[in-house]
Amino acid sequence: MLLGTSACGEALLPATYEGPAAAEVSGAVVRSTNAAVTEAGAPRFSLEWLNAAPRADEFPLHGQTVGFARSAQLQKDWDLEFAVPRQAAKMTLNFGSGTATVAIGKLVYFDDKNGDGRLNWQCARHDCDQVKALGEEFVVFMDQPLTCTTTTAEGVEKRTRLSAGFHYFQWVGSSVKEVNRDADLRFELADTPASWVDPTSNLQRFMQQLQRSYGANALGGC
Repeated sequence: MLLGTSACGEALLPATYEGPAAAEVSGAVVRSTNAAVTEAGAPRFSLEWLNAAPRADEFPLHGQTVGFARSAQLQKDWDLEFAVPRQAAKMTLNFGSGTATVAIGKLVYFDDKNGDGRLNWQCARHDCDQVKALGEEFVVFMDQPLTCTTTTAEGVEKRTRLSAGFHYFQWVGSSVKEVNRDADLRFELADTPASWVDPTSNLQRFMQQLQRSYGANALGGC
């Protein structure tokens, strides 16, 4: 069962939104098995990127606000807009066939208790922001295409493995798989707020698996 009045509502673009939009997707919030769980009273979305080079005293995630509006389409709840991630979230990774500048993040649906439009993981008071759901997908931004070369009957050919721009991945068993970029992103409400912790370790594990997957596929060419 989807939540939200999908056919009404005005665009709610935070004053701190960092534009212009570089990607537009739709999202669906899914009810948990706990009937007492509700949607956010002041719904907001944050795209939490892994900090590329955090200092020891810094939080390992770099939050970036997300533009959003209630969707006018049936079976969808939200229309979301992403801006290109800041330089602080971009890192250079080795994918076997070459290196690429990448940002890796997770979408978070939260109740903006203090009304500042941003998610604060480090506040523990009753009036602090409350995480309602983590997006099922991992968000990957490629600064430039990830390419490889392969030998064909016509000679050496250069192929694109991941195009520039936004990509969305999910875990499938112990592997990661890219999902259709036109597919709706999903947010399943947490049964209890205490069940959610910051996704840093999960993002780091995903990053390592992404490198392994594309590194292994690069052996012997494309």
